[in-house]
Amino acid sequence: MPNNANRNITYLKNCRLFEKMTDKELRGVLETTEIRELEAGERLADETDFPRGLSVVLSGELLASNRAGEKITDLNKFAKGCVVGAASMFLSEGPFKYSSVIKATRRSKVLVIPEKKVKELIAGCPAFSLAYVEFLTGRIRFLNAKIGGYTARNAVENLRQYIAGECRASGDGTCAANYSEIARKLAVSRPTVYRAAEELEESGFLLKEGKKFKLAEMR
Repeated sequence: MPNNANRNITYLKNCRLFEKMTDKELRGVLETTEIRELEAGERLADETDFPRGLSVVLSGELLASNRAGEKITDLNKFAKGCVVGAASMFLSEGPFKYSSVIKATRRSKVLVIPEKKVKELIAGCPAFSLAYVEFLTGRIRFLNAKIGGYTARNAVENLRQYIAGECRASGDGTCAANYSEIARKLAVSRPTVYRAAEELEESGFLLKEGKKFKLAEMR
């Protein structure tokens, strides 16, 4: 087998999706996929032009970024062994807009595995299918943590605005500390209101006096 093919198998084994697959199975992957060589600044994917499948960084580095108007925000870097492109697969019919621009930060080699081959691996290779489930589970945990962090910050700010409005409208600087009612009005859970209220108390924004909240500034 040519040295570069052996080298590519070694590269694949650095990726958790493929580390438990046999050399024979990996040869089958390499024989039915495309290896793209990208120069620094060259794009692998953007909003309208992207490979439908998984892309594995064999060497070099990729950068994902988002554009909002004239502002470009760098999101994440992908080194050797990293995988991108899961969001491009298993789509229903109709237009799809890829969420990021992905380009090489330096000369890079990327293995592009078409969706059809990914489906074959999921159906016929237990080592890959288990690794793919673990990969997706990790992505779900990461996104849940991001959403949880955003929701927590949003809940605190929403509660801050709600209490400020209610207390200032009351005339005496207080409002009922009815967690169930506040949770219903803000469309969050009672534990979320509890945690947000505790954070606002610790920050010195409000005081809890019996069954009422009071703005600290109106003591």
